[in-house]
Amino acid sequence: MNKSRTVLLLVIALAGLLAACQPTGDAIGAALDPDTVVLSWRRSGGIAGFCDEMTITAAGEVTGTNCQGSDGGTVAAAELSRAQQAQLDGWLGALKPFEYAESDGAVSDAMRVEISFDGQGGNNPSLAEQRAVLAFAADLYAQLGP
Repeated sequence: MNKSRTVLLLVIALAGLLAACQPTGDAIGAALDPDTVVLSWRRSGGIAGFCDEMTITAAGEVTGTNCQGSDGGTVAAAELSRAQQAQLDGWLGALKPFEYAESDGAVSDAMRVEISFDGQGGNNPSLAEQRAVLAFAADLYAQLGP
């Protein structure tokens, strides 16, 4: 009886230690090369002729472009806020890489929005998570205002 109790306590202690060793989103984001692009967003088409792109690096550097205009494209850059970086790091640590796209379904002048996410986690993203990452990126691009 004493031996089985000791083994049980040892198993519980080891499980606790292993759980504490799991990398968090923050640790994964910090472990990546800061210049690594972890999220790419693109919006194209539509009646307005969108051609917008944005990238986000592991360090939280955001760069957006818009190919309209006489200069061939404007560029805007920013850094993620702490809350935005925490959200991104959480997804990086939890989700596997994925690509996701949505289209408005129009035959002519269809608008398409797509993302490519380089997650480092082990979970397949749900449709809701993919849409959340897409909304996150679209909101960031709107804030950039290139």
